[in-house]
Amino acid sequence: MEGDTVYTGSADWRIYALNAKNGALKWEFATNGPIISSSLVTKKALYLGSIDGNLYAINKADGKLLWKFKTEGDIKSTPVIYRDKIFIGSL
Repeated sequence: MEGDTVYTGSADWRIYALNAKNGALKWEFATNGPIISSSLVTKKALYLGSIDGNLYAINKADGKLLWKFKTEGDIKSTPVIYRDKIFIGSL
């Protein structure tokens, strides 16, 4: 949760941004596989991995894709930032 928004990934291949006060849907974003890890939330973006092997950067305000990076395997771990770089685990 950040501010008044809760972000949650789902086995239905989507991430949802929900209003923390009333549960209303703000936006949703579809990936090409289930999302089983937590997301990394920064000031402007949400970073998440999917079983489809992609790391996604999504605009927090509107749920639009900023960029994605294809790995060689599933992403089952939460991304982390260290010294302005994003690190992920991929199987």
